[in-house]
Amino acid sequence: MLKKIILLIVCVAPSICFAFDHQYVEWSKILKTGVIYNKENTKSKVNYNKIDLSELNVVVNNLLKTSKKDLQSFRQSEKLAFFINLYNALTLRLIKSHYKELKEDGNSIKSLRKGFPSFTSPWSQKLFTLFGKESTLDEIEHGYIRGAKSGFDNYKKLYNDPRIHFAVNCASIGCPALQDHAFTADHLNQQLEAAQVNFLKDRSRNYVDEKKKTVYLSKIFDWYEDDFKKGLRGYHSLIDFIVKNQDSLALNESQKKLIQSKQFEIDYTDYNWQLNDQF
Repeated sequence: MLKKIILLIVCVAPSICFAFDHQYVEWSKILKTGVIYNKENTKSKVNYNKIDLSELNVVVNNLLKTSKKDLQSFRQSEKLAFFINLYNALTLRLIKSHYKELKEDGNSIKSLRKGFPSFTSPWSQKLFTLFGKESTLDEIEHGYIRGAKSGFDNYKKLYNDPRIHFAVNCASIGCPALQDHAFTADHLNQQLEAAQVNFLKDRSRNYVDEKKKTVYLSKIFDWYEDDFKKGLRGYHSLIDFIVKNQDSLALNESQKKLIQSKQFEIDYTDYNWQLNDQF
């Protein structure tokens, strides 16, 4: 009789029936095993030989079991953390599954393109099933997270946070660092802020040339400039973004004066598509 009562309680309580791990414990364990930061914490590399593909598959498959109904029970910060972690876990699995051929074919993530002559990037390939339909990594990043893809209008103004560009990791050296821990709803704001600060501190990607009166930024700011012009977090232009985040750029006094004057040009540094198994 007691077993029947317990079963009844479980079945009528959806929050108990769906025990989602919002701390992403197993995913964090994998990241701790394989991710290594440089001493400045501005970059990370992955030791793919230490990543256990079977353990990673368990994590990914459990995340992919999440239904849209399950997602509706999540808080907004929980939803965003879910999509960031899912994107990064799927990307890590993609690279781990093809690591040997990548090493043999120039060590660039562009080697994963399919078709002749390299028509389809791996981020546009339907590699998994999410919410009952075959899906792509682009749909997670540009659809669910950014709301910038056709057919994802419900997500258009859901998160409105350009800092996501410093959280999703495409497995290239040019991409922001893959973190050695999962993103969690309870710490999401701090985690996104830290990811942005550490990325901006990287002088190989973002720096000021006083003589040319030019701020050089990562190509990420070029590709997603619109996300920094929508008034999100008070930014209405890339110049706004730079001025408000100048402390992260570790500037000297004359560079600060240049930034504060707003009398500077913006240009972009080259993007490195080599695999992130090195700094």
